Amino acid sequence: MSRHIFALMLKVFLVATFLVFLAAASDMTTIFQAVGRMDKSSLAQAVPSPRIYAFDLSPSGRTVALLVRAGDLVNASSWLLMVDAKTGQILHKSQTSESAPYWALSAYFPPQVVFTPDEKFLVVQQQGHVRIVDAATLRIVRTVEAPKAEPRVPISVCGSSKSDLFAISFGTGQGLKSQFENIPIRIEIIDVSDGTRLGSWESGDMPQSLSPDAKLAAISDHHTGGRC
Repeated sequence: MSRHIFALMLKVFLVATFLVFLAAASDMTTIFQAVGRMDKSSLAQAVPSPRIYAFDLSPSGRTVALLVRAGDLVNASSWLLMVDAKTGQILHKSQTSESAPYWALSAYFPPQVVFTPDEKFLVVQQQGHVRIVDAATLRIVRTVEAPKAEPRVPISVCGSSKSDLFAISFGTGQGLKSQFENIPIRIEIIDVSDGTRLGSWESGDMPQSLSPDAKLAAISDHHTGGRC
């Protein structure tokens, strides 16, 4: 029985996104076939000199959400685009900021855009904000408020696969000296559909994944006593 998996590949400098088709043939060889493409030429109709720096494929595989930067200038506008995964047709677009400093895009904590499992919302983490966006219209539904106590800068979002529960990590906003550095982080579990906060705790790192029901989180342990 053949199986179909969609994946995305990002070219060097994040200038093009490919949608590829993976099929397991009868002789167990793997065949990749491009079935969709989003790149500079196809996105230029919506954003001048487009540069892709975050994207997510919808759970159904029908659409791709992209955060796109208008050029390589020190300050440039950024946009959220919704694109048909196969045809590359731009379905919706919305400007997310008038200027997006390049250093903010290339820092250790990069921007993110993530679909909820039901594809009703997008969770967009960008430039010190987490916004919940209606996926059908790209209208901002709400902005996630930062904790009252430090640390307060959102640096990562991690969603569960079967609910609207997301783990949102807040840090100091400072870059890391190394990827193994232990930093103060506050993690909050938030239902992004209505903004309800369900719990929080302090940690030395961000969750890498959540269980489907969001009851378990996988987090790196920096106190192992070894190098790894």
